[in-house]
Amino acid sequence: MRDFKLKPGADWASSVVLYMTLPDHPALRESAVILARNVERVQRFSTLLSNLIIPIIVSERATAKAARGYDNSSDVPLEEFISRSVASELTKHAEDLDRMNKTRHPSREYIALVDAAYGYVQRVSSDNEKTSDALESWFAAQLTGVWTAIESLFQDLWVAALNAHPATLA
Repeated sequence: MRDFKLKPGADWASSVVLYMTLPDHPALRESAVILARNVERVQRFSTLLSNLIIPIIVSERATAKAARGYDNSSDVPLEEFISRSVASELTKHAEDLDRMNKTRHPSREYIALVDAAYGYVQRVSSDNEKTSDALESWFAAQLTGVWTAIESLFQDLWVAALNAHPATLA
């Protein structure tokens, strides 16, 4: 069985994008901004899977909890009760995501959801070779994206260096 434990997937990118000090030199500043954008794209790509799976997990858990807690004497039909419960939990999750976007600190709940999402990925991929192959290709594309961001930075820095010191580097 292949091991797809690259889970939160993009924690490394946060430090590159969030905490990078931009250089003062305009050509270097532009290169740093481009690097940050490229790394951010890779980060978004690498978190796509968990961002798709986590709302499903939240919905499934809310549905199960609502179904267990439903009171037959209520005037609210079961389907509506479940729908409201799911909507409420998805709203809480969205609020947690908004908070994390501002503070850059994941909640315990979010970390547990990411672990659960990648647990699902691991189980599904172990049952299906085509899914496993597709995930391997997807992770390879993430690595290619990181390498492309680095290559782009090197190219931009070389051009900036040549422009700053053409006689010395010619």
